[in-house]
Amino acid sequence: NQGDGGIQRQYGGTGLGLSITKRLVELHGGQITVNSAPGEGSTFSFTLPLAGAKQPASDVPALKPDTLSALTETAGKSDPATQSDAVTVSSPGGSCAASRRLLVVDDEPVNRQVLRAQLDAAGFEVVEAIDGEVALKHLNNDSSFDLVLLDVMMPRLSGYDTCRILRETFSANQLPVIFLTAKSRTEDVLAGFAAGGNDYLVKPFSREELLARVNLHLDLVSSYRLISDYKNMLEQKVDDRTRALQITIAELSEAKAATSRFLANMSHELRTPMNAIIGYSEMLAEELAEEGHHHHLPDLNKMLSASRHLLGLINDVLDLSKIEAGKMELHLEPIDLASLFEEVQATFEPLMLKQANQLILDLPEHPIHLQTDATKLRQILFNLLSNAAKFTRNGRITLSARTVTDATRDQVVLEVSDTGIGMNEDQLRRIFDAFAQADSSTTRKYGGTGLGLTISKHFCEMLGGNLSVISHEGKGSTFIVMIPRQVLSHSGNKESASG
Repeated sequence: NQGDGGIQRQYGGTGLGLSITKRLVELHGGQITVNSAPGEGSTFSFTLPLAGAKQPASDVPALKPDTLSALTETAGKSDPATQSDAVTVSSPGGSCAASRRLLVVDDEPVNRQVLRAQLDAAGFEVVEAIDGEVALKHLNNDSSFDLVLLDVMMPRLSGYDTCRILRETFSANQLPVIFLTAKSRTEDVLAGFAAGGNDYLVKPFSREELLARVNLHLDLVSSYRLISDYKNMLEQKVDDRTRALQITIAELSEAKAATSRFLANMSHELRTPMNAIIGYSEMLAEELAEEGHHHHLPDLNKMLSASRHLLGLINDVLDLSKIEAGKMELHLEPIDLASLFEEVQATFEPLMLKQANQLILDLPEHPIHLQTDATKLRQILFNLLSNAAKFTRNGRITLSARTVTDATRDQVVLEVSDTGIGMNEDQLRRIFDAFAQADSSTTRKYGGTGLGLTISKHFCEMLGGNLSVISHEGKGSTFIVMIPRQVLSHSGNKESASG
């Protein structure tokens, strides 16, 4: 109500200010009166109880939450100069919200009082700020706030600008911001979210909706903090495990290097006397044959065979030690593949006849020339053919070659195929492991150390290629060597170092 319609038209206003003031004075236990005479002026007087004074029971009914909310919407703006910067209100004990601190930012004291009454009743600890600048000071000095309730239309610094500034320090997950404003246009809501707000609540709103949104965002903050703590804990565990693994890897690398040095030294020390034993045994065999003592030759030949086998094992161990130590070098030279195949055929013909196997060479009509390490390529083929002959009886072993040339590669593919016993899936998974054979029964039946294929794979990688296998149990195996036609001089060093 105003004086009359003419006054409202002349002076404006809604007629709610005095009504709100009367209710607020009564709410504080005071009284308000007015003396006025037309044309002479008016005097408004109100009383308030002193701090600490015993307050008589008030017959003014308590304001309901929705009534307080309505008052928030209709109260006029007060002069910020008469307001204190902030008021901290202790929350009631016993509530699960007691540890949650909320920052209420609004330049209108009535709005702050209404929000404080509602949040106090819910058990929150509330800190008030009269504008955005004061709010930012609080946040700079105290990072323990859990949520900000922020008005939009404020002097000096708007709610949007305040939110943008605090987002430079606090993410939306760390400190949620709920805008409380009467601005309800879509562009206003979008501006709030663009400024970094988590939620946008349009006045007038009910106490229940306010608390529901506050609790929702506090729950999200709690979940975020829990996830962050868990993430930090996992990262710490990963760091601890990583450091432990690095220490273990370093210890294993040192142990492996020590083992390689030991094997290399022992192999070198063993190879010298083994060469002497083989040399003297061959000389003794020649003398016995010349003198006609042929009945001694079978035993001497067995000794020679065992010595050569042991020397081969020593050489394999020495090669593997050099590979693992990164000391194996490449010696590149031009070779003709057809000549290498003929040399291999001549070497393995006796072994093929012993096992009743047929060795088939399959070369293309055009010559194939390579720039590679002939010794290592020869040893690869020797190992693969020895392996094929060992596990094949009365069958066929094929050594074939072809070239693969396109825009990105110029490679030679060598294949050693047999019709022997083949391998199952489990055996294939560990076929290239050092000192591993298909299984223990294979070792007992066919012999061998399980190093030949391991060394061959390392040599293929040193030559810039790879070694793979296709096998079917009971049908045979095919080992596939793929190497570049021109091996780069640095390929071997790189690969051997990694091996």
